[in-house]
Amino acid sequence: MKVHKIFSVLAVSCFMLLAACASSPESVAERFTESLAKGDIDEAKTYATGATGQMLDFAATVGVVPVDTGFSFILVSSEVEGDHATVVYKGSPDGPQEKLELVRIDGEWMVHM
Repeated sequence: MKVHKIFSVLAVSCFMLLAACASSPESVAERFTESLAKGDIDEAKTYATGATGQMLDFAATVGVVPVDTGFSFILVSSEVEGDHATVVYKGSPDGPQEKLELVRIDGEWMVHM
């Protein structure tokens, strides 16, 4: 019984780890926006291009990064054309649609503003 429980926990952990490593434009957009909604600029920058990271640092310095505890990523649509992608999402069911542009750099999708 104990071995079965340990195996189950390991299997679920491995699945979650692999799922978290998936780098689709949609998953990167979701992690980026959720990090921003929490006010976690450093985490958001891991899903962004260098230029976008610099812009986030500037925004944080001047205090224009609001925390949105009610944020919930809702994918509306996505489109991929080569190494460019556009992800449209909403932060709540009745919220406005927002658009993120992403680029693929060295095989990884990154938000580029």
